[in-house]
Amino acid sequence: MLKVLMKCGHVSNAIDEKTKKPVCAICIGLTDKAEIVEENLPDITNRIAKCSCCENRQPSSFKIPFFEFCGKNSKHDLDADEHYREDVCKHGGLEHDYYYCGCFGWD
Repeated sequence: MLKVLMKCGHVSNAIDEKTKKPVCAICIGLTDKAEIVEENLPDITNRIAKCSCCENRQPSSFKIPFFEFCGKNSKHDLDADEHYREDVCKHGGLEHDYYYCGCFGWD
């Protein structure tokens, strides 16, 4: 499956059966951004991705499972409410990205 970054911030992790286009299964039905490919890829050089379920970390990459970009102009930056704003860094977004390392299995 082709891995592309979707406007929701996640890397595509499913294919729409009707259109045969990549989608984000995490956000589908929650936002139209789950079905729109991000044309302007963010620079993830020197960024770290944290597993969303444990403390594992690795260099950010669009190729790691369930990768979610969380930096400047991401949903973590643009959609942050006042409660969440304390986690947003001064440069916009979070200091790290998220992914899933498989720590709880894959099924």
